[in-house]
Amino acid sequence: DDYLIKPPDPLDLRIRIEMAVRRAQHSIYANSLTGLPGAKMLEDILREKCKLSHPFSFAYLDVDNFKFYNDVYGYHKGDRVLLQTSHILLQNLKTHGNPDDFACHIGGDDFAFITTIDKYEKMCQGILEAFDERIPFHYSARDRSQGFVVARDRARRMKEIPLMSLSISVV
Repeated sequence: DDYLIKPPDPLDLRIRIEMAVRRAQHSIYANSLTGLPGAKMLEDILREKCKLSHPFSFAYLDVDNFKFYNDVYGYHKGDRVLLQTSHILLQNLKTHGNPDDFACHIGGDDFAFITTIDKYEKMCQGILEAFDERIPFHYSARDRSQGFVVARDRARRMKEIPLMSLSISVV
């Protein structure tokens, strides 16, 4: 991954080692589908932010009715929805957030981000608008026009399930 010219500068060596450790940690804890950091890195960052006692906003995102979409359309198409959601999250973080904001894919259909108190509302608005605009195109024209899919619920009964939506909780 890296190399040094002999004799190495001690400061350069230290920085390169720290960066290599960070890359290794990220690759170990990153979500394999989206490449976003996972729950372990989120916990570490939240712990650090709480220690510093600086105000921040923590947002938790959940894709509603994702399980039913997966049941009807299959895991491959479900993965596309998760990739689209991660792209929407990162795009809005870049557009409306701060350079040091954090986004992660906790797992399954759960995502999170950390930003400053003055940025979270604009971020949430942008994420919800982009999700509502793009996600319907993951459905067939028929399902999109009727506004639901027919799938079995947890009690194994056939039911009309609304199209996916996104819920965001912010603390």
